[in-house]
Amino acid sequence: MSLCSRAPDAGSVECCVDRFTGGAADEFMMTDVFRENLAGMDIDGEELLARVEAGAKS
Repeated sequence: MSLCSRAPDAGSVECCVDRFTGGAADEFMMTDVFRENLAGMDIDGEELLARVEAGAKS
């Protein structure tokens, strides 16, 4: 997962988290799902934060 944000000083911040283990990332990058959407999906960072703070596991 990668989150990109603009900082108030016009800088930018990118945070990345790899949730794959072992060679699973390499395997996933060979799938049609990855090839069809290299950028992944858009998420709402504020909504994700609220879910995590509420105790969501996934």
